[in-house]
Amino acid sequence: MVNAQIWLDANYPKEARASITELDISNKNLEGSLDFEGFTNVRKLDFSFNKITQPYFSSYMSYLEELNVSYNQLSGQYVMANIPAFLKKFDFSHNNISSYTINFPSLTHLNASNNVINSLDLHIVNNLVELDCSNNPLSNLTLNYSPDLISFNCLGVKLTTTTTITSPSNLTVTVTPTLSNSSLVTGLSITTGIFGLYFLGTMVIAGIWFWKRSRDSKAIPTPGYQMDK
Repeated sequence: MVNAQIWLDANYPKEARASITELDISNKNLEGSLDFEGFTNVRKLDFSFNKITQPYFSSYMSYLEELNVSYNQLSGQYVMANIPAFLKKFDFSHNNISSYTINFPSLTHLNASNNVINSLDLHIVNNLVELDCSNNPLSNLTLNYSPDLISFNCLGVKLTTTTTITSPSNLTVTVTPTLSNSSLVTGLSITTGIFGLYFLGTMVIAGIWFWKRSRDSKAIPTPGYQMDK
């Protein structure tokens, strides 16, 4: 393993950091805490697939739009300071985070999967396109109305009592375990937009298939009968 801060300081001198707009230090076998001081113009930051325990953003990243901190060792209740509110893509999957305060109203893509999150409040966000909160012990999920949502995955959510998905636009879906086993593993996956379009699309495709089959069967000539030319 490599000390993360020593490696970063050696490879990215502080006097050169302001000119960097994309920083990818993923899969570098880095461990420990990491301070991104001086990276004031970064738009994309990726330090996934390391063993980072605590990132610090002592300099305000005014232009940051994409942040990937997945596959690290972040844990507990988490808040990242000095991250701009207009962050669009955020991936903190595959950590050990139990709680995260989402204060990025411009988010379009969020991957919070494979953590230990009990409650996730996204009422401030209404621009989501993709949301993945799968494989968490979620008991409550609050969503705002996101008209562009095309992928929603919470498969593998471990229900302890009741999982409620609530929208301030009066749209509520409640998934309640019917078995006595409190460790019931179940989930909900929505992959085609606003709830129900997937089912509607499936029915349309099935209807077309049956219609074509019926039409083709009528076109098969009866034995001994010669169709008019």
